[in-house]
Parts: sequence; C-alpha cells; structure tokens
Amino acid sequence: MSGPGGDVRHTRWRWSLMNWGTIRLIDDRARPDFSPPPADPRHAMIPAFDRIDHIHLYATHRNSAEQWYADVMGFKRVPELESWADGGPLTLSNSSGTVHIALFEAPAQPCRSVIALSVGAEEFVAWRQHLVDKLKRPVEPEDHQLSWSLYFADPDGNPWEITTYQHAVVATLLRPVGM
Repeated sequence: MSGPGGDVRHTRWRWSLMNWGTIRLIDDRARPDFSPPPADPRHAMIPAFDRIDHIHLYATHRNSAEQWYADVMGFKRVPELESWADGGPLTLSNSSGTVHIALFEAPAQPCRSVIALSVGAEEFVAWRQHLVDKLKRPVEPEDHQLSWSLYFADPDGNPWEITTYQHAVVATLLRPVGM
C-alpha cells in the first residue's frame, strides 16, 4: 500500500484539522490523533487553578446594589461570609453557588475589577512562590480569617487575586518566601 511520498508503512504524513488534532497513519489506516502538543518547558511548573472565585464590585450605595443584584440577577447573600460585610465585602452568590461577587461600598471610581481565582491550600503556597519568582518581588498573603489571598497586578495595573478557603491548612504551610 502506498500513499503520498511512498510506502504508507514507512511514511508518516499529517493533515491539520484546524489545530484540533491531526490525522496520521496508524496500522495502515488514517486515525485522528488528539494528543496535546508537547509541553512548553516555560510553562511546565505553573500551578493549576480550580475556578474563578469571585469578582470585586464597587457600589456607592451597597444596600441598593444588593437589592438590584437580587432583583435583576438573582444573587443572594452568602451566609457563611456575611461577617465580612462590616467594613469589608458583602458576598453575594447566584442560586447554584457558581458565581460570587464581593460587593464593596466605595465612592464612584474607574472600574478596576479584581479577578479572583480559587485554589487549594498546596496550590496557594505554590502560587505564592511562583509569583515571587516571576514578579521578582515579595508577595505577602493576606489573612482574611476565613480565607487567605494573594494580591498582584499585571503590567497595566489590572488587579488579580488568588484565594483559598483552606485557611487552617494554609496557616500551617506558610513559610517566608525569598526572592
């Protein structure tokens, strides 16, 4: 049996499927190959995320904003985090608990939404070290009593947060991180 360029058994030819995978000859038949491309060594040690945890939003009148989010989007208070509302964020969630917003009361300001990503305890510690290594500066964890957070910004000043609710575990894992 022959194909493009000679004997099929000795010729490996590929056809691209819009970056989704390839067709290659295996056992004299064309079969899809959806294996991931080789890992880029620059990204090999980047810790994983669980999900986006919450989004910071600012309102000039938090009570009115809470009512609007309830009426328009079906968001309700998260009882487990309600203690933060006195001087901190009022955390609201959709009915399935998959979307959280941290509603702060503050004067009107340009939008600088903080994107907060959730991780487990060990990933939190790994992210701290990763950020210190990449940003070339200390990144100190913020203890919120119910959670821990790391805050940093991209080169354009867009703020990010990595947070974990495994508070007690992280408290035992934290160590000074050098640059």
